[in-house]
Amino acid sequence: MNRYDSLTSVIWFLAGVGIALWSSMTLRVGTLKHPGSGFLPLLCGIFMACMAVIVFFQSPKKEKEVVKRSFFVDRSLINISILVIILLAYAFLLEHLGFNLTTFIVLFFIFTVVARTRWFIGMVESLIATAACYWLFGYLMKIQLPKGWLRF
Repeated sequence: MNRYDSLTSVIWFLAGVGIALWSSMTLRVGTLKHPGSGFLPLLCGIFMACMAVIVFFQSPKKEKEVVKRSFFVDRSLINISILVIILLAYAFLLEHLGFNLTTFIVLFFIFTVVARTRWFIGMVESLIATAACYWLFGYLMKIQLPKGWLRF
């Protein structure tokens, strides 16, 4: 992608984020302890806007190297298929195994199979991400997460 393409795509992305932020402000936002229906869309919109601004300022520094590659190079289609299967399994197993165990297993498979990290690094990353999600949603926001048959 050349510089012009990346800049215009970031500008359109920021326009979409602006619309999402404006739409989320029409809903009740609430507070951190008592979030409303517009709280999560607002946080996601702010995060995406920050990422778009970072990409916007980095895009002039990128080189104009355009490499034509096939879609099948670098296991792209295989990785997408594996991700779809893993996410379908996550949706099916979430109620049966519970949030903590299912999220850990799914993230472990994503980190080791798709991202191709070593199993120990994948395990540590999965543990950190699962603990962070549980802390955010289960502890801070007091959202009732599925316990599963292991009850943890």
